[in-house]
Amino acid sequence: MSFPLTLSYGKTPLICTLPREPEQLILPHNIPGHPDPRAILLEAVTHPKDMPPLAEYAHRAGKICIVIADQTRIYPQQLLIETVLDQLKEVDDSRITFIVGTGNHRSEERRVGKECRSRWSPYH
Repeated sequence: MSFPLTLSYGKTPLICTLPREPEQLILPHNIPGHPDPRAILLEAVTHPKDMPPLAEYAHRAGKICIVIADQTRIYPQQLLIETVLDQLKEVDDSRITFIVGTGNHRSEERRVGKECRSRWSPYH
């Protein structure tokens, strides 16, 4: 007897049919996000564990590489980029490189924002 299984996948669920009912089925559960993601990101870059704040560290660094995921990964990318770049505002743009670390997908502007895209060319 087959066993239908519906998986969350993008905007449209993915419906699978297993040949039989599994003995054990482990499904993911949603964990609520932090109530103030901007505050927690700011705390992380201004008070990291066992190292100086990002802005201070960046002044000593030669070049800076920011690795981001592509549009197939769901996380608050725009908020993360804005928070990090705010800490790097004293750093010349020529020292900063973006790398899209999970593939070559179109429309990185949608993910990184028009201002960011106009100042840097992300590598894939």
